[in-house]
Amino acid sequence: MFLPEQDRYSTSKRQLESRIATLFGGRVAEELVFGADAVTTGASNDIERATELARNMVTRWVCRSWVANL
Repeated sequence: MFLPEQDRYSTSKRQLESRIATLFGGRVAEELVFGADAVTTGASNDIERATELARNMVTRWVCRSWVANL
């Protein structure tokens, strides 16, 4: 039996948290570089994707305790 080197169907808590942190990185960078008054709407899609990921963690993957610390 052959096992894949990297399981593409399972994702760890650390990977999910890293993905959410990365998605918010663009928004934070804009605020740091341009200031709070000059933030654009460019990060809106990233925020939507992070929200969807967090929602899936809670509702589909039953990771309620994981999200409490985000």
